[in-house]
Amino acid sequence: MKINAINSQFAIECFNGSLSIIGVSTYRRRSVVFRLTGSSVSDLMRDQPLFCKNAIFTRDVESYESVLIFEYSLREELRNPRKLLKSVRNKLAQAGFRNQREEDAEYHKMYTMPDREEHRMFQDGDEDRPPLMQVCFT
Repeated sequence: MKINAINSQFAIECFNGSLSIIGVSTYRRRSVVFRLTGSSVSDLMRDQPLFCKNAIFTRDVESYESVLIFEYSLREELRNPRKLLKSVRNKLAQAGFRNQREEDAEYHKMYTMPDREEHRMFQDGDEDRPPLMQVCFT
């Protein structure tokens, strides 16, 4: 049984890219090295999930796609690579959605005005507006 060599059959689609196992490490702890490509990489750049150890963000030389390479620790030995791939893909998707929600909330907070500020803005300074604008806002 080869421990260090895993062929390319252990890859699944992940959004418009792919998630693949590129290596297994038995040094210190049992861990698997993954390679994620596609649009979901940009969602994870802001805040990597805790389970992504030693994360490296890069670009593929040939296709110019964003690539995330990370190590994932196993509790026991690797038995079912397909099941592990699906589990990690789901965790990455959840982390990407969480990051997107946080980014949207920050954007909303930054670019929206509280109601009281909007009310104050339209309440003050009616005399500076042209007559037509005074009619519309009063």
